[in-house]
Amino acid sequence: MTLATCAQAATPGAAAFGDWSRTTEQCKHPEFQLHASDVTLQTGADGTPVTFKFPKVAWSEDTPGQVTAELNQPHPYGKAPGKTALTFKVIDADDIELVQRTHPVPLHRCRPR
Repeated sequence: MTLATCAQAATPGAAAFGDWSRTTEQCKHPEFQLHASDVTLQTGADGTPVTFKFPKVAWSEDTPGQVTAELNQPHPYGKAPGKTALTFKVIDADDIELVQRTHPVPLHRCRPR
C-alpha cells in the first residue's frame, strides 16, 4: 500500500473527491465538485445553470463504501428543507451513486482532457 493510498483510506470521503456528472458530456460543467473541505453543486433542471457553494463540509464514512458530506445548510437535492447532507455510495474509482433519492443517481468521474 502506497503512502497516498494510506492517506486516502484514512480520509473519510476521499474516494468520492473529484468532479462528477451523470454523463461524460456533462463534464464540461460537472454537477458535483467534491473536495475535502468544500462542495460545489451545479444544477440546471430548467435550462438555467445555478451554482450552489458549500464552503465548510465535514465528511464521514457511514458504512464501508458509503460516505456522507455534511454541508451545514440545505441543498437542492434534499426532499425536506432541513436536509443538509449528501450521501454517496462508492462503486469504483470512476463511479459513485448519489443515494439521496428513492432511486440512486449514477455519477461518473470527470477526467481532465
